[in-house]
Amino acid sequence: QGDWSSDVCSSDLYYKVTSCTRKGCVTATGTFETFPNCPDIVPPISGSWQKVSSPNVSGATPLHNELLGVAAVAESDVWAVGWAQGSDPSISKRTLIQHFDGNLWSIVPSPNPHNDILSELHSVSAASANDVWAVGSSHNGGPPVRTLIEHWDGTQWSIVPSPSPDTQLNVLNEIG
Repeated sequence: QGDWSSDVCSSDLYYKVTSCTRKGCVTATGTFETFPNCPDIVPPISGSWQKVSSPNVSGATPLHNELLGVAAVAESDVWAVGWAQGSDPSISKRTLIQHFDGNLWSIVPSPNPHNDILSELHSVSAASANDVWAVGSSHNGGPPVRTLIEHWDGTQWSIVPSPSPDTQLNVLNEIG
């Protein structure tokens, strides 16, 4: 029972983010909820993390944007990946990739498999400024859900062919 907004806020999500460079690693943990009436709680664990606004994908209808993974090459070269709800009613999720240049986050165009209605990225790993990898899953509305791998070559993101051996569910959740 109770009102809808308090029930939603009681289901905050818990995340841990660790970013490592040659200088060492920093970690932040916390909870967040994507609904506007719910507070984000992000206590610093190590390092000097700051809350910075990031852009949302805009469209004809209110959209849901979610970032699920982050990786840093340097303080001025950080990547975050996830998904955005598509403005086209026939498409439910599209890949979302954002880049932080040390001052601002910006949305970077990312490919989606042709004819798929749900594509999301779960994790990202950055070896250098021109060697960044993101993984997730994609499907066209029916089985199988297929693995999705994308690569940044310093200029653009591209889809890299990947195996999907299961007949129902193939998902990549982490990359190191």
